Amino acid sequence: MSAGPPPPIAPRWSGSRRRCNTPIATAATRSAISGVREHGLTYSRFIAGLKAAGVEMDRKVLAALAFDEPAGFAAIVEKAKGALPAQA
Repeated sequence: MSAGPPPPIAPRWSGSRRRCNTPIATAATRSAISGVREHGLTYSRFIAGLKAAGVEMDRKVLAALAFDEPAGFAAIVEKAKGALPAQA
């Protein structure tokens, strides 16, 4: 006797909610990344500098600042740069 075919592991649409939000999140991150690179930092070093400086902002706010308020974003980047340890 055969038990039949095995059940499917997961539906094809599993995780689709997560994928739906990705383009918005990546667009916000890309905007912030381009703003950070203009000031000579990588995004990961920028985020590390923000954490070291104690600045808590989400990436959407950072992207909006980079796009709408370049001078304010530049001040935040400089604050993050100042909080980073010197790279050897």
